[in-house]
Amino acid sequence: MVLQPVAFEPLAIDSRHALAGRQKQIADRVAASPDLGVMLLINPVLAFERMGIKLSPEVAHHVLHTLQHPKALRTRREE
Repeated sequence: MVLQPVAFEPLAIDSRHALAGRQKQIADRVAASPDLGVMLLINPVLAFERMGIKLSPEVAHHVLHTLQHPKALRTRREE
């Protein structure tokens, strides 16, 4: 079974506040395209791009940094 790509309207995210405020829209896009939901675990910035979500460089850095260095891990490293 091959999933057909879903076309999404462009959505620009230019701040962490906007990222948090668009959670519902992002979740709807993930639900509409489960294959991209899996991609979120591997390369979230590319997955967002394929879902029509344009992240600013600062937000893309935040997304990648948060996944690579979650708070619990940062806390353990500091101890």
